[in-house]
Parts: sequence; structure tokens; C-alpha cells
Amino acid sequence: IGTKFLGLYMVYLNITLEKGKLYSQATGENKQVMQPVSDTRFWVKSYDASIYFNLNDQGDVESITYHKSLCKKKEPIQSNDKESLNAYAGWYHSAELNTSYQVKYEDEQFYIAHVSNGKVPLKRVWNDGFETDAFYMPLVDFQRDDKGTIVSLTASQYRSRNIKFNKMQSPN
Repeated sequence: IGTKFLGLYMVYLNITLEKGKLYSQATGENKQVMQPVSDTRFWVKSYDASIYFNLNDQGDVESITYHKSLCKKKEPIQSNDKESLNAYAGWYHSAELNTSYQVKYEDEQFYIAHVSNGKVPLKRVWNDGFETDAFYMPLVDFQRDDKGTIVSLTASQYRSRNIKFNKMQSPN
């Protein structure tokens, strides 16, 4: 089994290799053994589903197909220093929830904060994706415009996905 399958995919599925076997792990779940069916198809018994790895012309994995959904492979983290994290800093507002969060790097800590929920550390897991230990917001993805500027974030948890928070010019 090659290492080309390893990585984090947009379906929040992490593929790892241990003792010659591939494992998949969805956010908040245990690792599951992936049984090879073909060179690019693996069966996961506990999911009762196959995961198909889609290769480009060079033979590298670009994405997976899982439950009929095409899920792109996430880019690895390029940098995790204060300067790169500060690009995400600011206030974000959700009209749907009528609430705002602040993203900030302070005291050698990168976090997201809410007036009622306090500060929650953000752990970078891919270039624009972060995890938290907060049950109400374990996944935070930032979106960029065509110029590469951070314009919004989406928060996801087990019952709701991709709740959008637009970046604000100021908190008022």
C-alpha cells in the first residue's frame, strides 16, 4: 500500500497508514480499517461504504469519492507562524445566528472567542482549516476571495455544517 493515499480530505476524513494497513478516521470518531478491493477502492465495514481514490494523470490522489460525494484532498499546512495566522484575525458575523466571533492571535495562542463562550484555541489541520475542542464548533474553515484575502469562515459540528460568518470591517 502506497503513501499516496495518505492525507486529509474535505469530507473531514483523515487517511493514515499503520503497520501496512490504511485507516480512515472521521472527525470525532475512532479509526477504521480500510480493506482494499482494488488499487483505488477500499471498503470500510463500519461505514458500510467504499472509498474511491481518484488519481490525476501523474498517478497522484486528487480526491476521494465517498457516498457519491467528490471530496478534494486538503493542501498540507504551509506555515503556522504568527504572521500567517494573523491573516485570519478579525471579527466574523453570522446573520443566520445573529452573533459574532473574534479570531485573534494573543499571548502565543491562536483562538476564536465569543462573548458567551469565551476563548477556544484553534488548531490548524490544513491550510485554511482548523479544529477546536468546543462541541459547538469543532471545525472551522476560512474562505478566501479571488485575490487570496480571507472573507469569511464556516463553522461545522455534528448536526449542522458550514454555518457562514462573514468577516467584518469592525465589531460594531
